[in-house]
Amino acid sequence: MEEVDIIDVCGKMIALQKKVDQQKKVGSMVDRDTATLLADCQDYVVFLVADAIEKDSESVSDLLVLLTRCEGMCESEKDKEHVGFFFSLSLVLSLKFGLGMFKSETISREDFEESWTRTREALEL
Repeated sequence: MEEVDIIDVCGKMIALQKKVDQQKKVGSMVDRDTATLLADCQDYVVFLVADAIEKDSESVSDLLVLLTRCEGMCESEKDKEHVGFFFSLSLVLSLKFGLGMFKSETISREDFEESWTRTREALEL
């Protein structure tokens, strides 16, 4: 897969999402071409993350920084869908590789399972 700057892809995703939102707002069908372009951009980012996980890439921390930048771009443009998208992908990388923007952000599987047990009990799940 030819590599493209993820920041550029993120900018296109924001613009495409605005177009989709506008189409929904006026009650019209979402243009198939626009939806396909947006889905392909999302898939590109997902496959970047999947490749990084599969290859145990040394550049994971760089990708994590870029995903966080994309999350911030989406936040500033009020693109809530993609704020969550980029946050979730960065969280997957953080958990897989034990990385975080700050040392206090990382959590081990064991620590999570202990915390989840308490949460599950508190929420009666």
